[in-house]
Amino acid sequence: MPRLAKVGKGPVPSTTMMTLREVATYLRLHRSTVYRLAREGVIPGFKIGSQWRFRKEHVDRWMAAQEAAFARSERKEA
Repeated sequence: MPRLAKVGKGPVPSTTMMTLREVATYLRLHRSTVYRLAREGVIPGFKIGSQWRFRKEHVDRWMAAQEAAFARSERKEA
C-alpha cells in the first residue's frame, strides 16, 4: 500500500483549500512573503482562528489578473 506524503512536503494537493505553506510552494514564494501579501489583502485568503487558508481557484484568478495587468502595462510601453 502506498504511503501518504506528509503535510507540507511534495507537490500541492489537488484539494481546493490550501494552507499558507502550500500557497508559498505553489507560487514559489517564501512563506513570509505570502503571509505579508495575505495580511495586506493583496492575495485572496482568510483566517480560521490563527491560520490562513486560501482557495486555489481564487489564487489562480488572482495570478491571472496579475499577468493581465502586466501584459497591459507592457503594451502601453511599446
